[in-house]
Amino acid sequence: MIGVPSQLRHELIRGLSLHPGEPLQAEPLRADLVSLAHLGIAESVSVAAEPIGEAVAIRYELALYVPIAQVTMRGEHHPALGELAMLEGALADMSRVNRLRDHALEQVGEAGYLDATIKVTHTRGDAGEDLCIAVALGRRYLLDRIETTGGRAVDPDVVERTLARQDRRINAVGGIYVAHRLRSALDGLKLAYLDRGYAAVRIGDPVVTIDRRRARVSIQIPIDQGEPYRLGVVTIPWSIGATLGLTSGSPLSQLSVDRARERLERWGAPRGIAIQMNAVVHESSRTVDLTFADAKASDHGP
Repeated sequence: MIGVPSQLRHELIRGLSLHPGEPLQAEPLRADLVSLAHLGIAESVSVAAEPIGEAVAIRYELALYVPIAQVTMRGEHHPALGELAMLEGALADMSRVNRLRDHALEQVGEAGYLDATIKVTHTRGDAGEDLCIAVALGRRYLLDRIETTGGRAVDPDVVERTLARQDRRINAVGGIYVAHRLRSALDGLKLAYLDRGYAAVRIGDPVVTIDRRRARVSIQIPIDQGEPYRLGVVTIPWSIGATLGLTSGSPLSQLSVDRARERLERWGAPRGIAIQMNAVVHESSRTVDLTFADAKASDHGP
């Protein structure tokens, strides 16, 4: 094994699948290469075979990472930079360093610094790799306006509460815009429309406008709410059905349907009944038929 200090070399050889005197096979050799590469101590791992009489000598060559001898931080500071600043003494795996840089950029972006840059340069010194990390956060962007277009069934204050996160610090006017949290919050907004009977509601991708002169962000969320739906035929073959509040002709409410199903499941569990719900949407009449049944009975057939 070439390129490895003697003590480490002995430890690595003991962990190999191939051993002296054994038949040479391709699969154990490939497994050893993968295992050595996954140790994360070398930039590259290669193997060569050299015939020696009737035997074959296998030579592994590892280009080991050198340590990071020094980390110099320049520019502005942010808590998201902590892992980068503490790399001194770690192995100079630049792919890992770049992943930490990208993660730090994502975090400062979520703090409102949309134009932030983090530049990492490295030079080889006598004691190892020296890193210089230059940080420019730029201005902090705040959310100036967030509004929905096309949907009116849900009150603006409900929309605001549904989209905002962390006590209105994220995705609320005056707070920070965080794209992935807004996308996840749209599921809650859709549920608010479903709970009001808008079974065909469609919520489009947010349209984000960034005003770099003012360091402000505005968001429009297109909504096609459609028409409200009502409950059609509701079939519940047990007496408990009369207490669930699902009445034919009443406005469709996703929350009410979910609560009724949960009550049925709690009622059915000790009785050995597995609740199955089937919904049929009638677009022409804008109604939804609900049928509740015992899934176990359905599995066994008539």
